[in-house]
Amino acid sequence: GDLNTSTHVGYQLMMNYAFGHPESSVFLTPYGPSVSFINHNVTSANTKLQWAEPKHEWLSQTVEWLEKNTTGAQLSFDVIATRDIMPGEEVFLDYGDSWQNRWD
Repeated sequence: GDLNTSTHVGYQLMMNYAFGHPESSVFLTPYGPSVSFINHNVTSANTKLQWAEPKHEWLSQTVEWLEKNTTGAQLSFDVIATRDIMPGEEVFLDYGDSWQNRWD
C-alpha cells in the first residue's frame, strides 16, 4: 500500500537523528533533555560521543538477542567536550561524513 506522506516524513526525520554503524544492525535513537541542543558542524565540533559503559554486555550482542533478552533502555552514551565550551556557545558534534553526504 501507499505510505502516508506525514508518516514517511516523520520516520525520515527520526532516522536523521538516530545512531547506527555500517557493521552493526543495532540502531539507537537518543532521547533526553539535552539531545535537541546538540547540532552538526564538521569544522566547529566541540564534543564527541563515548559509550557510558564501553564494556557493556549488550554491545557484543545481536539484535535478535537484544529483542529476546532485554527490556527498557540500558545502553547510554556520554557527550564529552573536546575543548572548553564557553557559556552561551552552541554545542556541536560532527555527525560524520555519511550523514553529511546524505544531505548534500
